[in-house]
Amino acid sequence: MSALKEMITHTKNLQKTLEESDTSSHRDQVIEEVNNLLNKREQLIPKITKPTSNEEQRLSEELLHINKDVQQKMDLFLKGLKDDMQVHTLQRKSNHSYTNPYNHIQVADGMFVDRKK
Repeated sequence: MSALKEMITHTKNLQKTLEESDTSSHRDQVIEEVNNLLNKREQLIPKITKPTSNEEQRLSEELLHINKDVQQKMDLFLKGLKDDMQVHTLQRKSNHSYTNPYNHIQVADGMFVDRKK
């Protein structure tokens, strides 16, 4: 199998993996699989040469089209990760402020504060 065909196969697998990654229950497995497929693609990139035939030209155009779709799906996946991390951080702050609601208030009762320079 040529490097270009292998690249298309790995890219389609990556696309399928990202399409099935809608739920956050198995996100770690999805990230592991995506990293594995990206590493395989990275090893194939140096082996790909300029297309010489019409078939190779068609395959390279197909690869570019699939790659564009994969990039969009990866951006959405990353945005979902960032949103979940932000929600988790807000929940943690909210829980902390619930357990100790007066932590952020500083009282200066009975304390002399010199305001002269």
